[in-house]
Amino acid sequence: MNTRPLLALSVAAALVACKKDAPPAPPAATSQAPAVTASVIAASAAPSAAAPTAAAEGLAPKEGALSWSIFDGSGKKVAGKPAVVSPLTRFGFTPNGSFGACSRNRFTIENMDAVDENDPPFVETVGPEVCVLAPRDSANSKDAVVKGKSADLKAMTKLPTSDKRPWKWGGRLELAIRADLAKHTVSYGASLDGGEPVYPIKLTWHIPKAKQEAAEGSTKVASYTELYLSEDGKTLGALGSFDCVMDVAGNEESQCGATLLPFSWDVDRFAAAVVQELGYRAYGKKDFAEAQKQFAQAAATAPAWELPKYNEACAAALAGQAPNAERALRAAIERGGDSVKARAKKDKDFKEFATASWFTDATH
Repeated sequence: MNTRPLLALSVAAALVACKKDAPPAPPAATSQAPAVTASVIAASAAPSAAAPTAAAEGLAPKEGALSWSIFDGSGKKVAGKPAVVSPLTRFGFTPNGSFGACSRNRFTIENMDAVDENDPPFVETVGPEVCVLAPRDSANSKDAVVKGKSADLKAMTKLPTSDKRPWKWGGRLELAIRADLAKHTVSYGASLDGGEPVYPIKLTWHIPKAKQEAAEGSTKVASYTELYLSEDGKTLGALGSFDCVMDVAGNEESQCGATLLPFSWDVDRFAAAVVQELGYRAYGKKDFAEAQKQFAQAAATAPAWELPKYNEACAAALAGQAPNAERALRAAIERGGDSVKARAKKDKDFKEFATASWFTDATH
């Protein structure tokens, strides 16, 4: 019998600002919610003058079926979903838009050599349930994953049985899941209008240092769920499941445990994040005109989200376009407040305008 506890939660979300941040060390094994880090390749460019741009329009909705493709770690499209060994007892949406999952803290697995759906592994869960919740839009929050509250979990709705439910962006965004199981990373995203998939959401398991030695002798398993749509059509949710299983010899039980990483996103913010990811690609190539265009469209798609406007300001500043940079930065500050001001003051992207009256006034 192989028993192991449900351990700490750790999320790395590919939601970034124009300034590169040094990532923190992986958190120790605790029940506290982890911090989400942000980064992007910093860039520079020769300044150029430009007039303020017209107000951008958001991504135009086009309802279509909820469907997705699956890719491996190298980006190659795979035929179908592999067999999943998971300790889940239930998962789904809560009334407030959170996406949750529950597992027993001990479980046994038999028939580990199963290779197809006709001969699946047998999983028996025992012990009390341990539940986690991802609040809506939590992939861009310091409270990315929290312990489940009983009231929310009791009200958890059942997931739809059909994977072809219509949703707002189905005609524009083909959903994509990229599973780099060897690196314990599962990414979620989409391709826009048939383009190359991008993945703004990444779930990564960091094995605590205290458990790494034991993990070396174990088989590491990473699995994933499809992208699910809430009943009201306003929220996407998914779940990554990461764990270690008994080594081949079977002499010792695994000590590195299991981790469940859910996320829950408003569908407009998800669409904006996909567009924003295209902006990051242009930003990395120092194509700041294209980056501004993509960031502006992302900002208009999710009007309450400050990050795309901030990134638009960064790109404009690096292009030497003071009017555009000022307009976008002030809009970002209106959305995000003092935290945006503090970030801008430290951001090297605004170095050229650090003493400009408009910049000091906006960040005062």
